[in-house]
Amino acid sequence: MEFGSGNPSSGNKSLSAVALPCYSGIFGTCSHCNLQGSCICSQHFNGHSDFIPMDRSDLDDIVLTCPNYQPILVALYAVAIVVSLRLVWQVLSSICFQKEIAHKMGSTSVHAERLAIFSLSSALSTIMAVVAFSTMKIFFPELLLGVHVLPALLVSVRNLGINLTANFNALRSNLMALEAQARSTGRTRVDEAIGAQTRKTVLRTLFVSFGVTLPMLVGTSLSAIGVVTSTRTYTLLLFVYTLTDAVSMVSGTIVGLFQSRKLRASFQLSIDAVKAALIVAEGGASRVENLSQASPNYRLSRLDTLEAAHSEVGRLRLELQQLRKATLHLRRRHRWTMTVLGVAMPGLVLFVAIPHL
Repeated sequence: MEFGSGNPSSGNKSLSAVALPCYSGIFGTCSHCNLQGSCICSQHFNGHSDFIPMDRSDLDDIVLTCPNYQPILVALYAVAIVVSLRLVWQVLSSICFQKEIAHKMGSTSVHAERLAIFSLSSALSTIMAVVAFSTMKIFFPELLLGVHVLPALLVSVRNLGINLTANFNALRSNLMALEAQARSTGRTRVDEAIGAQTRKTVLRTLFVSFGVTLPMLVGTSLSAIGVVTSTRTYTLLLFVYTLTDAVSMVSGTIVGLFQSRKLRASFQLSIDAVKAALIVAEGGASRVENLSQASPNYRLSRLDTLEAAHSEVGRLRLELQQLRKATLHLRRRHRWTMTVLGVAMPGLVLFVAIPHL
């Protein structure tokens, strides 16, 4: 791999007598540079690029190229801040709404309330990390991701929040299936299953997120203490970061496929349980309605029972309809995941193989 014709780490002591060439290589070409070969950036341009810094002034070296046009980057980060702050208000409103719904529905939705709040809190941490990262990039563009510690920490928080939000949302889908099975398996067993799945989800998410962010945190720490300085090493670390993310995405997709199969089986059990309960409820409602031989006073006294029976039938029919919709959505998501996996696997193989060809 040709990184360029300039020598960013030259120790030549006679630079004042011999002008070094401008950088030209895989990262671009510099058209104007000084006698030391350091690129002279035009107005509003700079070399503060993430992962592989083109401006190596902090390392007592030269500026290789000037790829960043700062006004456009500032505008993009400002848009990200505005959109994120708008989302903060929506997330806080959703948290209040979930609490209100849970209080109205009673204790049966305690788990749903907790998962909803956990998911929304994770989304809120992600949004705030984006706001902090964008603000940092506007006022301190010289702080680079993959080079300095603060940007790496903010991105790690963002990635953790994204993973927690996605996993909690998936867990909420499973929760709906488990809640419907409470009729046949019992509330205690359902509560135990929900608690166990919640713990597994949190631990798995933390483990995966830590594994993905660990290479970047280690590489950033080595850069901060001066162990990593060369452009080649930064390029190698970027390759490691990208490969780690790709492997994590593919492995997470595969795990999701297995979980999807279990979830589909769980939904089918829930549908069967609701169907059985619906048959019983409809039978009870029909018995109450068929009191034609009873006296008017007795039929009037059974009016509340009739209304309760019809209410239970309506609730079960709605629950069955929601479960069927969720099952259809799960099947579609399963097919989409299979398509993504089929596209991602060849791309991952090529990504790993190309540098060795």
